[in-house]
Amino acid sequence: MSRYPARAPSRSSSAAGGVAAVDRALMILSAFRPGDKELTLAALAERTRLAQELHDTLEQSLTGIALQLGEHLDTAPIMVGS
Repeated sequence: MSRYPARAPSRSSSAAGGVAAVDRALMILSAFRPGDKELTLAALAERTRLAQELHDTLEQSLTGIALQLGEHLDTAPIMVGS
């Protein structure tokens, strides 16, 4: 058993921030491309999906590394003196 507890990811705050960011981006893009709303929405949806996928992959990788490091620290021999 590791002395470093696993942390459950929190999505509520990041999801709300993502929605607000998409809304802001839509307002900005609609000012530049008023006729391409559907194309803009599709592009933003795809960018958001890719960003979430990259975030989840990175989060999973870092969690795995942290857990492995914690296990190694728990089982590493203690060196006393030199």
